[in-house]
Amino acid sequence: MNLLSEIISQINDYYGKVPDGTEETMKRIFSDIVNDDEVIKVLNSDNTFSNKRDKMEQIYDKKNIKTLDLNTKLYEFLEKKENKEKILNTLIKNPEVANFIKK
Repeated sequence: MNLLSEIISQINDYYGKVPDGTEETMKRIFSDIVNDDEVIKVLNSDNTFSNKRDKMEQIYDKKNIKTLDLNTKLYEFLEKKENKEKILNTLIKNPEVANFIKK
């Protein structure tokens, strides 16, 4: 199983299943996030966890709002506080995760 599928699986196990039929869209969103130059700069910066978290949340929110056009249920799922926290914290605490997910 690749790392992206593993993260989605962890979210499914911990918080509930990603809405049916949205797995591929969710993978594209993750890919879009980790292929963003600004994300890579934030993850690799010497900033505090809190500062990284604030900046990553801004980026995440901008990317997730695009999901609303594609799938309302997925947008709501990704917007849930616990899901957003899991995704952001995983990326910030383990920036190498982004390298595994990248194209």
